[in-house]
Amino acid sequence: MSAPGATGARAGSALPWLAALVVGAAATLPWTVQRHWDAKPDAATYLLAARSLARGEGYRVLGEPFTLRPPGWSALLAPLVAWRGFDFAAINLAGGLVGILAVALLFVLLRPRLGDPVACAVAATVWLAPRFQQLCNQALSDVPGFAAALAALLAIRAAVARPSPARDLLAAVAVGASAWIRTANLLLVPAFAAARAFAPGAEGSVVSRLARALPACAVAVALYLPWALVPDAPISWGGDALQSYATALLRTDPVDPGSPVVGPAEALSRVARNGLSYAALFGSKDGVHPTVAAVAIAIAATLSWLVVLVRRREAPEWFAGLTALLVVAYYVAQARLALVPAAVALAAMAAVARSCVRRFAPAVGGDAAVVALLAAAALAMRLGGAGPTRSRSAARAADFDFVATRLREAVVPGERLGADFGTVWALFLDRPVEGLQSVCNRLGPDAARARVAQLRLDRLVLLSDGPCRSLVDLGDEEMRQGSIVVLRLSPVTPAGAGGAP
Repeated sequence: MSAPGATGARAGSALPWLAALVVGAAATLPWTVQRHWDAKPDAATYLLAARSLARGEGYRVLGEPFTLRPPGWSALLAPLVAWRGFDFAAINLAGGLVGILAVALLFVLLRPRLGDPVACAVAATVWLAPRFQQLCNQALSDVPGFAAALAALLAIRAAVARPSPARDLLAAVAVGASAWIRTANLLLVPAFAAARAFAPGAEGSVVSRLARALPACAVAVALYLPWALVPDAPISWGGDALQSYATALLRTDPVDPGSPVVGPAEALSRVARNGLSYAALFGSKDGVHPTVAAVAIAIAATLSWLVVLVRRREAPEWFAGLTALLVVAYYVAQARLALVPAAVALAAMAAVARSCVRRFAPAVGGDAAVVALLAAAALAMRLGGAGPTRSRSAARAADFDFVATRLREAVVPGERLGADFGTVWALFLDRPVEGLQSVCNRLGPDAARARVAQLRLDRLVLLSDGPCRSLVDLGDEEMRQGSIVVLRLSPVTPAGAGGAP
């Protein structure tokens, strides 16, 4: 029995379209791959952990165990880091290749629903999106986690369409492995269960189908369990790092596990605030408040997802919906967290548009119209941009390199450094750097100043336009390069030269 809305696309017809997508995306790499790195605290921890793995030191960050995120992405980066060190052009090229893998898997996942031309257009639109390209150049786990989730969704689809112990086991392994790259991929477990339980036209009751899915779900969870049981061990420095995901999601202070549990009012406030922030991604005059058009697009995307979910009841929509619920309830809204819901919603809008257009146009003409709409969307995203331009990003990266070189020459053993983004400067300087971003954002400048005094820091490295810009007058300015300011807070006595303990 064919799935609802099946297109009847022949399996052999996919190869030319897939080849065109992959070759076309690869041809853009000379323009999309950056030679520099957009410094991100989360990415810095992945890279530091990858270097520790490459050195045979285990999954650690500058000698300390790192347990906040699973080790999959760092393990994948480790061979490249062992070979090239922190060669950001090579790291970004690897990110671009993973991005091509992701859009290729997206095409394969979507083609039975949308047909080859529209599925290819959706995948190409994702590839060309400026925010997707930014993620490919940041050494973060979002794009690798997306690719792993898509591979797992393909395995789930096979297991749901033709259930067998072998297919269930393959799906379970794919889900469990994907969670070792990105923890949020554990939501594939309930997505698998829901897809099996509510599969249209399947034999047996919902309860019996759900029961048959439970062994595979248990295997997937068991594969992740060894990492889940590792005790939390937050690094002792780098205060811009979270303590745990549970703390960030459930506590009023995302880095204090002893803070009160989020109540209903705060939870609703988070959902409303984050929902508006994600709607603003579709259009905003100030980067915060969405335009009327942006809200309309967000509503259309949500309704399209719901229509496809009701019609098909398959794992991609369940997974996207669960992920969306998670990210809107999170303590902060970040565009990268919405990658899965955004891609699935884009495909859903294409599916709904295709169904509507083909009521009034021949199949080929209807597909051509939807492809044209997707091309217009891709062009609008390219013209609208996302975040800093490539030239501004490269200029800031050059400033980071310059300041890091000067600091490596100036800093003496025993000196205590602080920065707004501690883990970023720890990567550049190969030494612990206390992070102040979190306390600046959460508690304000007075608490941040008290934290600096408590830590008895000797130098501060801050962005004059960053989260700790209120601290740039705290000490004597020692160096300024672009927006980076280095402050001397106290004279330093070299280790072993005597002086106060």
